[in-house]
Amino acid sequence: MPARKNIRLKNFDYSLAGNYFITICIYQNKQILSKIIQKDNIGIFNKSFAVELSSIGKIINKNLLEIENIFNFTKLNEYIIMPNYLHFILSLMENGKVKLGSIIGVFKSLCVKDCISKGIKLRKLWQRNFYEHIIRNEKEYKIISDYIIS
Repeated sequence: MPARKNIRLKNFDYSLAGNYFITICIYQNKQILSKIIQKDNIGIFNKSFAVELSSIGKIINKNLLEIENIFNFTKLNEYIIMPNYLHFILSLMENGKVKLGSIIGVFKSLCVKDCISKGIKLRKLWQRNFYEHIIRNEKEYKIISDYIIS
């Protein structure tokens, strides 16, 4: 088997305090988390949409909101759960407690355990790994935040 390419920034300490833009995808991009529904029609180019969570999406939402309680040095900021992925901004408030990858690993594991406990049968829930972007300044934070909530 070929070695997997490391997608993390080389020599960066992912336990440092800061803001991280995270994307986690569903295994095989299955659209199982939510549906996008049209709320109203203001015109051809001005349609308003909403996200309606599935039962799995509600489990993901519950566990996402729990991250702050499990890791009390974190803050969940803007987030959205789309049909086959989720985006969120996670702030680490202190240096050196736990690496970002460990936090995401715990989150993913809790979601799978909750699905199983509710009788939801999944071959796999998550795509391997996750994508992150280190938010470097306020301008970048605003752009990413606006992207998530729009």
